Amino acid sequence: MKISTRLKLLSSLVIKDEPMADIGADHAKLSVYLLEHKIVPFVIATELGSATATRLQRAVNASDYKEKIHLRTGDGLQVLMPGEVSTVVIAGLGGDSCAKILSNNWIKAASYKRFVIQPMTKMNVLRRSLAGEGWRIIDEQLIFENSRFFIVIVCEPGDQAYSVNALEQELGSFIPQQHDELSMIYKKLMHKKYGQIVEVLKQTETGRNADRIAYYLEVIKTLEETL
Repeated sequence: MKISTRLKLLSSLVIKDEPMADIGADHAKLSVYLLEHKIVPFVIATELGSATATRLQRAVNASDYKEKIHLRTGDGLQVLMPGEVSTVVIAGLGGDSCAKILSNNWIKAASYKRFVIQPMTKMNVLRRSLAGEGWRIIDEQLIFENSRFFIVIVCEPGDQAYSVNALEQELGSFIPQQHDELSMIYKKLMHKKYGQIVEVLKQTETGRNADRIAYYLEVIKTLEETL
């Protein structure tokens, strides 16, 4: 099966030879790829609603691996048993939604060894939530596909809360220190974006905006030190 660069990256970050769960599995492409390449022994593929679950069921039935893909319908981790899988993949949701899935039951979430999360937006919300709970971000990967950047966050349960500065909330602690071509392009793009945000906020400055302006100015200043 041919899959996107993004899904191939996700597949490379799961714990090999141990079961995994794909939360919001869509067309089951990641599940099929993992089984086809013998990366995991079985997959639990989930969807939230009946319509998307039906679509997922059709995709699984059309594959050669329907006996190794266990389908479940429900919200986030609620359809999993504690410790049932080693890796949980959550891709394509907003960072706030990913954080909500975890925070619904941090104790249950901590029963899984690793989370591979690819947020579409609000990564700062997710990083703050992980830091507040003491979860370790062990890697972050940046890719460019279909004319947009994607960041994949790999994290593992922990219990020692830590603080994250403004830049770490926005870009993490890995990418700001990287100087390959793709990372530099991304950092320059984000530097420009934060500058534009500050200018917009200054036009309608209020007490709340003053805090946000200070926050983004800190991001810009710290980011400039890495460029």
